[in-house]
Parts: sequence; structure tokens; C-alpha cells
Amino acid sequence: MRLPPRIIRTSCREKELEVIEVDFCPIVKAAMIASENAPRDVQEISGDKEIVEVAKRIFEASELASSMERAATLVSFVNSLEQSVRHEIKSRAQMIVDDISADIRDMWAILHPQEPIKDVHLYLPEGADKAIDIGLTFHDVKQDSPRLTLSEAIATASAFASSWQWRVQEPNEDRPLILDDVVVSFDRNHRV
Repeated sequence: MRLPPRIIRTSCREKELEVIEVDFCPIVKAAMIASENAPRDVQEISGDKEIVEVAKRIFEASELASSMERAATLVSFVNSLEQSVRHEIKSRAQMIVDDISADIRDMWAILHPQEPIKDVHLYLPEGADKAIDIGLTFHDVKQDSPRLTLSEAIATASAFASSWQWRVQEPNEDRPLILDDVVVSFDRNHRV
């Protein structure tokens, strides 16, 4: 049971306080001396217990660090694998786009002979994983994504040439290609 000093001071009379002081102080002093002179084994056991606890925590931390390192290695491997697959997909897509671009240029020359538009081609824009855009040279000015400078007829012709060449790339696929008013926006000279 703990007895707060304030209660002792207020509830004890002067004579009782003197007895406590006389008897209590020597007991405290004797306890301090006894603890200093405690057998070495008790102090070592107490210290050893602390060392064991610290060692246990170190082993647990070491195991956790090892697990984290394995996880980091696995994440790095998966990221590397993902980048490799993305690079392979992009390389294959670029080969297909290059083949189709050559066919689009040939078709473009047929649809628009002697026009100031040259080098019509598809390309994979940088920083976009799932996009294909069209580029061309218009009056000797290279234009990537020239949607704003092309007339509706020229934009439709380029879309038609691109769609047709994508379809030609998979000749064994039995999928229909539906064309709806492809030449509506063409002027009379290009509807031939």
C-alpha cells in the first residue's frame, strides 16, 4: 500500500513524525547499501536479461530487414520484367506501324497525286503507351498530329488509308470493314 507523504504530514502528530524519521531513514539507507552490495549474480542476471531482449529485437529486425530486401528484389524484378515486355510490345507495334505507313504513303499518292502533302505516316507518340498518331509533311513543313491543318477531305482520306491498311495487315482475319460515306467530304477531283 502506498501512502502519499502529504497524508502522513497532515494526519501524524509531531512525535509520530519524529519516530518515522528516526526509524525510516536507517531502513532506507540499509536498503541502498544492500542493493549496492548485492551479489554480482543478481546484477548480471538483470543485465543479461536486458542483453537478451536487445538481441532478440536485433534478430527480429534482421529477419524483417531480410524479408524487406527480398520483397524489394522481387518488386525490382517485376518492374524490370514489365519494362522489358512494354519495350517488346512497343518494338513490335513500331514494326507494324512502319509497314502500314509505307502502304499508306502508296495509297495516299494514288488518292492525292501532286498535292503538297508528303510523307504521310503513322507513329507512336512519346510518353503514350496506347496511342498511334498520324504525321505528314505539308508544304515542306513536318507536322506531327496535323488535325487542325488538314481539311475534312484530307483528314477523311488519311483515316480511310490508315483503316484500310490496318485491315490489310490481318488478311486471315474474317472481320468486315464497314465504310460509311467515306467520300462524302471529298471534292469532285478526289472522288474519282
